Amino acid sequence: MKKDIHFKNQAIKYSQYKAWTEDKVYLLKVFNLIKNLNKKYHFKKFLDAGCADGSFAKKLKDSFNLDAFGVDISSGAVKFAHEKGIKAMTCNLEDRLPFATAEFNLITACEVIEHIYDTDFFIEELKRILKNGGILIITTPNLVSLKNRIKILFGRYPRFVPEYSARGAGHIRAYTMSALTNQLKEHRFKIFKITSPNIIFPITNSRIPQFFKKIAIRLGDFFPSIGSHIIIVAQK
Repeated sequence: MKKDIHFKNQAIKYSQYKAWTEDKVYLLKVFNLIKNLNKKYHFKKFLDAGCADGSFAKKLKDSFNLDAFGVDISSGAVKFAHEKGIKAMTCNLEDRLPFATAEFNLITACEVIEHIYDTDFFIEELKRILKNGGILIITTPNLVSLKNRIKILFGRYPRFVPEYSARGAGHIRAYTMSALTNQLKEHRFKIFKITSPNIIFPITNSRIPQFFKKIAIRLGDFFPSIGSHIIIVAQK
């Protein structure tokens, strides 16, 4: 019963959520990773798991001429994705995904896994619908980011972890870089790359000079274990 309420709240909460905005540095890094990987793998059929309004899927579709699909728990968000030309459908990611085995050669699941109860089933489903040699990119907030370490040191509640209030973002899982890496390896994924979008700087703060923002973003590649988010590129 509590799960049903959780899923209903998620569908309502994210009906107006915009998948792609310029301030989402983790998505900018995912985009650049796909841009580089596409030179070798020539992606054709792509799924955005948790596509929201389809704006990120559309950016990938238009940039790389992909056959773009999406799934999201919110029917309202899926409607917006349809309007952007994404072949999207309403789907609870806790359930079996409505796709054939080995259907996609690229799947993204950005800021999704932290909302999932049975993460092993979710990962196994992504693996099932991914072609052999296909690429999976997962992003999630980093429980032990530098900012969270400082917060905890001073007795403050960390960001992006399972919330104590129903008004939170609905996160029910928290990951470290090693925890997510090990889980993907348990499902027999080969880890290609581990990175982070940035370290501690508030990237969206307009008062921070662009020069320092670029340094913070670049440092995410060298110190991913303390970055704000985890980005993992894996191959089936």
